[in-house]
Amino acid sequence: MRYSLALERHQRPLYWNPASREASLEYFTKELNLTPDQQREMATVLDDFMMYWQTLQAQMDDVRATGKQRVMKILHEDQKQRFDKILEKLQSRQIK
Repeated sequence: MRYSLALERHQRPLYWNPASREASLEYFTKELNLTPDQQREMATVLDDFMMYWQTLQAQMDDVRATGKQRVMKILHEDQKQRFDKILEKLQSRQIK
């Protein structure tokens, strides 16, 4: 939970975009000497993988948010402020 809360706001992985897709495909094509048919199949695999990864990431975001909400419900106001500071400290360690 500590890890997920620390990453909640600023430490999200980059989502798949056409530029990274093309760069990955180009890299694999060159390094593996892929045929055109293999390139098409590799593109499909990469697209499928990233769609799956994004779905999992969205689920993890929900788990993080739910966990934080549950923690906040049990804390007094001063504890909430201290908890937020703890999360910020953990977050700054993860960014470095």
